[in-house]
Amino acid sequence: MTDIILKKIELQNFRTHKKLTVEIANQAITNITGSNGSGKSSIVNAVPWALYGTRPNGVRKNGELRRENTPKEEPTTVSVTYITGGKTYKVTRTMNYRSTVQCDLYQIEEDGTERHLAGPSVKSAQEGILKTIGVSPTVFLATAFFRQKDTDAFIDAKPEVRRSIFEELAGITANSHALEECRINRLANKRELDSKTVDRAGIEAHQKTLTELTEAEKTLAEKLSTLRSTYRTLNNEKKQQSLKVKEMRKHYTVRTNAEARLEAIEERIKDAKETATNAKEQADLISQRIQKAGGEAINFGTIEAMYNSKLESLNAARTHLATLNSTLSTAEAHSEEAQEYIDSMGGIELKDAEETLKAAQDKLQQVDQEILALNGELAAINQAKLPEARGTLEQIESINGTCPTCDQVIKDKDKIVGALRESIRLLENEKNSLAQNLRDKTALSTELRNEISDSQELINKYQILNNAKATIAEARKGISKAQKRVTQAETAYDTANTVYQDAKQVESLSRELENHNSIRARALNATQTLNNEATQCKETLKVTPNVSEHALNLEEKKLSKLDEGIATNVAKGYEISATHTETKTKQVALQAQVAKELEEAKAYESLLQEKELILTVEKALKEFRADIGAEALPSLTKYASELIAGFTNGKIIGVTVTEDFNVYAHFSSGETREASLLSGGELSAVSLAIGLSMSKVFGGSSGALILDEAFTAYDANNLEATVKTIRGAMGAQQIIIIAHNDTVDAVSDYHIRL
Repeated sequence: MTDIILKKIELQNFRTHKKLTVEIANQAITNITGSNGSGKSSIVNAVPWALYGTRPNGVRKNGELRRENTPKEEPTTVSVTYITGGKTYKVTRTMNYRSTVQCDLYQIEEDGTERHLAGPSVKSAQEGILKTIGVSPTVFLATAFFRQKDTDAFIDAKPEVRRSIFEELAGITANSHALEECRINRLANKRELDSKTVDRAGIEAHQKTLTELTEAEKTLAEKLSTLRSTYRTLNNEKKQQSLKVKEMRKHYTVRTNAEARLEAIEERIKDAKETATNAKEQADLISQRIQKAGGEAINFGTIEAMYNSKLESLNAARTHLATLNSTLSTAEAHSEEAQEYIDSMGGIELKDAEETLKAAQDKLQQVDQEILALNGELAAINQAKLPEARGTLEQIESINGTCPTCDQVIKDKDKIVGALRESIRLLENEKNSLAQNLRDKTALSTELRNEISDSQELINKYQILNNAKATIAEARKGISKAQKRVTQAETAYDTANTVYQDAKQVESLSRELENHNSIRARALNATQTLNNEATQCKETLKVTPNVSEHALNLEEKKLSKLDEGIATNVAKGYEISATHTETKTKQVALQAQVAKELEEAKAYESLLQEKELILTVEKALKEFRADIGAEALPSLTKYASELIAGFTNGKIIGVTVTEDFNVYAHFSSGETREASLLSGGELSAVSLAIGLSMSKVFGGSSGALILDEAFTAYDANNLEATVKTIRGAMGAQQIIIIAHNDTVDAVSDYHIRL
């Protein structure tokens, strides 16, 4: 077991959990339970991933840890808060949608503040985590983290596989690798010793040859120095001749370019003059067309404004006429509709309709008052008189001779009852009569309201008819005037349009004239500019020395001869340099060989000493392996036997792991079985006992212990005994149990249900 205590596990978009925080109690058994698929194992599997980046079994890559359908912008994050060495730490491992991982380590101070220790690089954070925890992921998973499948795998494996697991936890595997390297080195050293001889005479001959090569190297170095001096002289002459040729080539190029440029400029001047002449001719022609059109003094803006004004007036007159025609059509339609309605009513006059309306309104007011009074009388009978009479009748009928109020004998009870029943009958008749009268009045009210509606509608139609007649008369008066306005506006528009079109033609010609004038001006300006450039070219030709092509060629030939001399010198230098290099290489190689031969003479003695050392190390490693096995296996057997007795309530009293790593279970009945012959429940118990024993033997501290689905094959009778045994024997401060049902609740201090 490790010495860390888990405090809090926080998950975001990890496996099946979108967001989950789990608080873990210290010095207690915490049971995390839930149905299959609820994500129980994901909680504890998040711990090794956060601490070491170790994925659960069956998960091939980090991307599979990310919750399905998580948006790209949301990370997958696991934070684990733990205590070790009296200090509190928090590690946060984060992964984006591209599976890029970052990790940060914090120390939580007493006031709750988080001090950043390492990260976000995974390497730096991992180094910090290992320093705080003090164990590798292999040791952590083997001594603090137990899954049913992992513990069963040890029993199900072959003895040689069990041995490898045991030796890895004991550290024997790493030492075995070192031993194997010693063996390889020993074999190599033996072969090297067998092939080695020390030739002292050969070493002295090589040293004499080395002296001769050193003298030859000095002679060649002096020849190289003379060639370098000659090269420098020739190179200086070449530089001077190069400057002379460069200057001559410069003058030759300047004159050649100036002559060519001057010729091109003169051609461009000719073209610019022709362009200016053509533009002037075109401008003169256009001016004549403008004068012919009489438009020189025309203000186009004023004419355009007049044209737009006349167009607006015409549109306004037409719109006004259309409005009047529309008004006339609407009024005529209303008039016809109203007249048809009046005719359908029998041609009743407006005055008769108004009188009928007034009489019906007066009558309706009277009838409504009568209906209100009838409703009041009916309410009085239904709510007061009838209930009171019926109550009195029921009371009298229930009396058996004596009045309950005065304790006197009631005389003529039958008469009283008969009178009350007659009174009730009369009230019922009155009620029915009032109800019939109310229905008649209500029907009359409806008839009067219909009559009022018809009269009001007829009066409204008369009003519409009169209004429409007035509107028609007014519209007909205005239409005639509006038609005259349209005719006048059309005449004014036609005149303005003619003037406007002529003005547009003049305006277009004016723009064309302006364009040709602009072209002529640009051509004249270009001619002036080109004349200035031509003058500059002529001045350049005056001041630039006249270098002929023949003279330039003669000087370039001199430069070529100097290049040939330098090349000859360089070739000789390369030849002597190659010989010098070869001699120097032989010298250096021979120096190295002599040094090597001397070093090998020394190494021969060293190899003899190393051989003895390797034999000693091999013997020590063999003894270490035997000692580890001799000490650890008995301890493993002892702890496993103590645990299995508690797990099975004494049914199995011991477990033996032999030197050849066969596993046997010893029953209280005296029977001994090999692990492969055990039942499912017995095998699970033995597997867990051995796994926890290896944790005890090779871990040794008392921190957190995680049991993930370790009791799937246990019945309820053995479960409590198993958990109590683990708590007592292992000395763990904190035990976390993952279960898919509630059977662990009875032996747990705290419960977390998903």
